Amino acid sequence: MNRLQITENQLSEDEIEFGEFGPGGPDGFADMPQFNYDQNDLAILYDLWSIHMNVNNRPQLFNDFITDSFRFGWWPNGRLSYANIQRSDSGENTPSGQFLINQLPDNFGNLTEVYYVDIGLGHPIPYLPESMGNMFQASKFELVERNGGFDSRIASQISGLSPPDTIDTDDDMEYYNYCKDFYNSLKYYPDPEYEWSRLKEYSDKCTMGASGGKTVGYVNLHLDGAYLLGPEGTIPDSIGNWSHLEQIFWGIGMDDSNTHIPDVLDGWTKLRALVHATGGSYPQFNFPHSFCTPLHNFVVNGVDWINNPPNDMFFEILLGPTWNSDTCNDYLQDITIRFNRPRKEVRRFEKPNRKINRR
Repeated sequence: MNRLQITENQLSEDEIEFGEFGPGGPDGFADMPQFNYDQNDLAILYDLWSIHMNVNNRPQLFNDFITDSFRFGWWPNGRLSYANIQRSDSGENTPSGQFLINQLPDNFGNLTEVYYVDIGLGHPIPYLPESMGNMFQASKFELVERNGGFDSRIASQISGLSPPDTIDTDDDMEYYNYCKDFYNSLKYYPDPEYEWSRLKEYSDKCTMGASGGKTVGYVNLHLDGAYLLGPEGTIPDSIGNWSHLEQIFWGIGMDDSNTHIPDVLDGWTKLRALVHATGGSYPQFNFPHSFCTPLHNFVVNGVDWINNPPNDMFFEILLGPTWNSDTCNDYLQDITIRFNRPRKEVRRFEKPNRKINRR
């Protein structure tokens, strides 16, 4: 029988022996269903469960934690596909129940194959590890291809059923391939061939749900209610690598005056929607102006935020009190001016052509 060898408090690399049947072990660990769980992904989740959760209310069994389909999904090759580890009442009747996360493992971002992560609704997470920048660097379609096919969540979205009856029908696969081809044809600002109307059409047909309730969904992150995040150093510059993040639920910080968001958001070109979710009416801090780049590609509520912007009030609510409909025009104009400013000519030092008088 394959079993997980567990020390009292943590798991070392030498002790990771999950085997083809997944983790089992002493102290009441039941045998896992037969499945090739990725050992590295399991080790990260075990670290989260064993070290970084409040021991008084964490799931009693690690097996219950990782096999809870409300919380986790797995690709056919054993990599983790989604992680819903929000702190909420909605999970209290699931096998893993409710729990409190005190900190994320420093290698949490090495769960690189996830397309959905929810760490919101009040976990006292003091900082995001630098490794978080390793996430959200591939589309759902790329993840499906390189991880052996659909997970259960995508299968249910494509079929329009929950749980799905099958995804082998011609209709389901035709829809999926249509959205895949559509996605791969899109151009995003600042690409010169960018068209906002195309982004809006894709969103309407493939992410918001087409006929029969079908959708391919978003690459998504929930950070709402992360009230300890915000002070300088708690959000790493590596978040600028989230090149394929499509939707983020944002609601960090309690002391808005002390909130610092790194000015690296111009790499979020695939972002389609930002949902501001926090206890206050709107943030008193400002998003950095590098957010102007992804704002061009926003399609939330069918609004073109650059060319046909909403009332200034919505900029203030979503992005901060100094934002308005002219902020991005001024910012991008300033960038263009600075980029196109003629450079001062650099005079090269040349040796003088001296004549030598010979006697």
